[in-house]
Amino acid sequence: WDAETGKKLPFDPGTGVYTAGDFSPTRPVFWLGYKGGDVRQFDLKTGKSTRETYGAVSDVSQIDISPDGSALLFRSEPEIAGFATLVTPGQVVAVDPTGTHGTSAFPFSIDNAELSPDSSSLAMNDTGLKFKFAAVDPWTGKIKVATEEARTFAYSADGTRIAALDGDKGRVDVWDVRERKWLKAWTWTLDKNYGGLEGPTFHPNGDWLATFHHTDNDVLLWDWSTGKQILNLGKVEDSVRKAVFSKDGTRLFVMGLASLRVIDVPNAKTLWQVSTPKVHTFNGFTLSQDAKRIALNTGLDEPAIVFDAETGKELLRAESEAMCAMSPDGKSLLTAKGLHAWVWDIDTGKRITTLEHSGAIRDVEIFNGRFLTLDNVRGLNVWSSEGKRVATAVAMRDGTWLAYDEKGRYDSPTPSDVRGAYYTLEWEGGLEPIAMSQLKGQFYEPHLLGKALGIDKEPLRDVPDISGLRLYPDLTIKPEGEMAYSISAKERDEGGIGGVRVSINGKEVLKKSGSGFFKVDVKEFASYLLPEARLQQGEKNVLSVTVANEEGDLVGPPETVDLGVPANLQAPEVRLYALCIGVGDYAGTAGDLQAPPSDARAIAAALKETGERLLPGRVQVDVMATGGTETRPTRPNVLAWLTEVSKKATSSDIVFVFAAGHGLSRIGEASGYYLLTSEADPGEVTPVAAKTVTISGEELRTALAAIPAGKQVVVLDTCHSGAATSSLLGAGRSVSGEYQRAWEAIKDATGVWLLAGAASDQLSYESSNVEHGMLTYALLEAIDRASADGLRQTPSGELFLDVERWLGYASTRVESLKSEVGLGGVQRPEFKRSTRGESFDLGVMDAKRKGFLEL
Repeated sequence: WDAETGKKLPFDPGTGVYTAGDFSPTRPVFWLGYKGGDVRQFDLKTGKSTRETYGAVSDVSQIDISPDGSALLFRSEPEIAGFATLVTPGQVVAVDPTGTHGTSAFPFSIDNAELSPDSSSLAMNDTGLKFKFAAVDPWTGKIKVATEEARTFAYSADGTRIAALDGDKGRVDVWDVRERKWLKAWTWTLDKNYGGLEGPTFHPNGDWLATFHHTDNDVLLWDWSTGKQILNLGKVEDSVRKAVFSKDGTRLFVMGLASLRVIDVPNAKTLWQVSTPKVHTFNGFTLSQDAKRIALNTGLDEPAIVFDAETGKELLRAESEAMCAMSPDGKSLLTAKGLHAWVWDIDTGKRITTLEHSGAIRDVEIFNGRFLTLDNVRGLNVWSSEGKRVATAVAMRDGTWLAYDEKGRYDSPTPSDVRGAYYTLEWEGGLEPIAMSQLKGQFYEPHLLGKALGIDKEPLRDVPDISGLRLYPDLTIKPEGEMAYSISAKERDEGGIGGVRVSINGKEVLKKSGSGFFKVDVKEFASYLLPEARLQQGEKNVLSVTVANEEGDLVGPPETVDLGVPANLQAPEVRLYALCIGVGDYAGTAGDLQAPPSDARAIAAALKETGERLLPGRVQVDVMATGGTETRPTRPNVLAWLTEVSKKATSSDIVFVFAAGHGLSRIGEASGYYLLTSEADPGEVTPVAAKTVTISGEELRTALAAIPAGKQVVVLDTCHSGAATSSLLGAGRSVSGEYQRAWEAIKDATGVWLLAGAASDQLSYESSNVEHGMLTYALLEAIDRASADGLRQTPSGELFLDVERWLGYASTRVESLKSEVGLGGVQRPEFKRSTRGESFDLGVMDAKRKGFLEL
């Protein structure tokens, strides 16, 4: 509006929900902020948007967590415009807080969704009309079953079956989740006055189902395998929104639009019921673990009510806004309204904790003694039992997620590239945005969300005071003649000058410490430059420099220079250099392993077979293994191989390193990744001995960085040394944070594709059923079976050993493979994609040679 004339000015805010706005103090523009983080600049004269930045955060409307904490779902609603017009589908982001599964995100127009008890399946209704019912793998998004007939569903208590109901037809189908097949289908007579069947609900025994609104509104309990009626549980006139059996099967709790009743199942009678005409709809209920208390969401602007489930006596009436959660022991209630959430003591009726929020609260949960709240500004908040916020998590639009705490620790599936997330540092020069990746060295905390939820027992590491961080220096790169550059760092914010790292094409070639000025002659590193024929479309030869402050706890963003392509640089033939290490026979009398030598030999055979088909005569595959005629995998031998390859490899070549055997994440006070070579005694690795019987992650990182080959792959299939198992595993399921930080450092410094797995002990690592480590077997399986799931198939039928597809297949296959062979301690492999460049091929598999590895 024109404030002087009262005239309405032209203004078009466009689509989206706007949440904040302000005028520029110096220019005729207006800024408007939207849900999800979009910001648009508008010209005040025209009212049109002239600039726009895109937010990174997904607008999450609901959270779901599995009973064991192995899966957390962020769900966003589909965007609807006009009358039922779907603009964009909703998004589901599946997160495993302990890292056993990888993160996945997939778009669905979800109306209702439920995780199976073991988190292996997600059943849903889809409002986008692709299907009325589907069950998908929450970790891949792949559809297991989909049908147009079923609209409502329920899992059996063990998660092995799904009952799906088409209420209009009265048809119930039962699906076997593991076998992926329909087992039975039954059609029931409908109550014509009501119009449709409702339910279904599984009885705890897994054999019976309850369905509602049969003839005369009867509730029937029946055997799904025979279709035989077990009991008529009486009548329910109200539309059923939720129904749950107690764990012993003696009680059935049924919630209608505005009614709640408790049915005594053995005696087929209603114990008590409550209804209210004041509320349009009830929104849900929560049972205590022993089913003696029930907490009811009574509706918008109405209180939450806790009842004695046996008598119907009201125990507590608490302020709420259509959401509440009760602790499994039935002693605590969590409610929310507006910007406030409250924790109530049900026995005393007193409010014991208030949780303040900066945005409107949308959902609440109680898990493992923690309080979970979802608000529309911060996202998911995890609170301790004392009411302290211990972590925050958000779903990102790119399908990833970010968790962080008040001290600056963070976790993400892409810790080196958390797009759209910044910490703002205030100093005398103003406000400085700091990307999360710049804090990685000190603040990256793998499994932070799992630790906040209390399911990963590995302690949080100490971090510097984030509010006391000093800025990194200003960095300047200037050309100093042909292929030479001067690099200068100027201190600011009293932060001093720390480590300077110089990389060419993503590979670290030079490190300086505390140096404010030096020169780099790129000609000395010419072997790292790629000829034009080897560059992908849009790719360049790049010099990249980063500098940290003196303390090393804050690193500046990279400054880059396009190096171009030297005119005389020719494209040599591509060669593949591979080293396959298998350490099974160690020094000492304990700790030997059976699988690693055969693992190394099998991987070598697979690479020779497929590599020669792609690069005939240009494949060098070397094996270092114990128990055979090959070179023994000692520390000097491994390092010598890496040094030799660094002298003859070119930037066009491919280097592949595979290692299987024992690993450690901590030796004395030192932490990281350590591969034990054959001289080691797995039970007696001291800090002094480590220098001669292990290869550290830092040494591996340095050696790989010295190899000019622009395409590098590292696979580490590790079995923890028994002496160190307790320090390596957090909750017995997830790979330790020390391992993950070390693997990230290797990837960042060398640009490698890295696949690393770990098992808790020898029994978890090796299986007589497959005669290989689980990760190795998954890699070999894709080749031996000529599988299009693990290899890239061309339209002509050729099967290429595409790095991303092959390693990605193995990283997900281990989880199902360990179940097939009955191993419980194998951890999900960590798959670290290269920070540079696209995927590439290592070889070609001939389908006629299927089975040549004889797995």
